[in-house]
Amino acid sequence: MQAERKQLFDYINRISFSIDDLLLYLDTHPEDTEALAYMNELIPCREKALKEYQEKYMPLLIDGTDSENCWKWSTTPWPWERGYY
Repeated sequence: MQAERKQLFDYINRISFSIDDLLLYLDTHPEDTEALAYMNELIPCREKALKEYQEKYMPLLIDGTDSENCWKWSTTPWPWERGYY
């Protein structure tokens, strides 16, 4: 289970880095339709992976929390307490 969690977490990090890098590239090359199309392919993949991680483990982003009943960010283990870093 921990290996699957780490694998998904690493995938989210890699795809997020790729999207950030493409955003920076597109700042200086706004006419590059190939780069824009690639970024638009990656965004749904990242959203799907974030949703899967959130459903299986815990939210990674503030917009993935359910704060209506309880503020869950402070009730889950801290990153250094989780044992997979």
